[in-house]
Amino acid sequence: MYWDVVIVGGGGAALCAALSAAETGAKVLILSKTKLGLGNCTAVAGGNFTVGVGGFRPEKHQEKTRETGRWINDAQLVEILAAEGPTTLTALTRYDVKMDLTPGMISVAPYAARVITAGTAFTLPLVRAIQDNPNISIEERALVTEILIKDNKCHGVEYLDLKKGSVEQVRTKAAVVATGGFGQLYERTDNPVRTTGDGYALIYNLGLTLTDMEFVQFFPLGFADPNLPGWMIPLSLIDHVPLTNNQGYEFLRAKLPEWGLKSGAGAERYARD
Repeated sequence: MYWDVVIVGGGGAALCAALSAAETGAKVLILSKTKLGLGNCTAVAGGNFTVGVGGFRPEKHQEKTRETGRWINDAQLVEILAAEGPTTLTALTRYDVKMDLTPGMISVAPYAARVITAGTAFTLPLVRAIQDNPNISIEERALVTEILIKDNKCHGVEYLDLKKGSVEQVRTKAAVVATGGFGQLYERTDNPVRTTGDGYALIYNLGLTLTDMEFVQFFPLGFADPNLPGWMIPLSLIDHVPLTNNQGYEFLRAKLPEWGLKSGAGAERYARD
């Protein structure tokens, strides 16, 4: 069968891309290595998005993002993020994504079934919208191995069907690679176990340029004991209990004035990286 667009991935970006393509009338196929909307960073994230809403102007969001990025981030991309973020997120309410707006933040977390997977309040309504859309088909446990190119144009996608153990091909004129990051490069990370960088390999094998590969995001505060989970400890912890080094010095709290912040909760939003 021929598809207008094949989406590779199953997280927030992939779900949004599929719905956007289908709205134009395109026939869309999603190839997801994991359970759609679950085995990805969006699902296990906190469900909170810093955006220019509620009196926190997009210009201020842009400034804070540049500052947090130590001024080496792509200024044009930051400008787009700050300018388009509020309307892009709130537009998802048409897919029954419920969200609360507070100064500088949009949150779906209050509507999640579990705190540890608060991002599912974002992804699962999108999954339901996709399942109800006749223009979108879903193939889970599909590990994409190659974007097929002929005469410098996409003409198909090859993938390993993990359910049947067979190699399959589908024809398409466009492929969107939205496979998330590669946090599993690190021994200790709060990223899901399936974030193994498959999409980067697909792009690299096409001879395309990968940029800013050193910037892999996960919480920098966690348990050092290898017998404990790799999950994050929120920076807001220091607002409630002392976090000290072996000399009893509260090293993170001492940094807050330097960062122009008053709380660990503020650091969680603007200085954690």
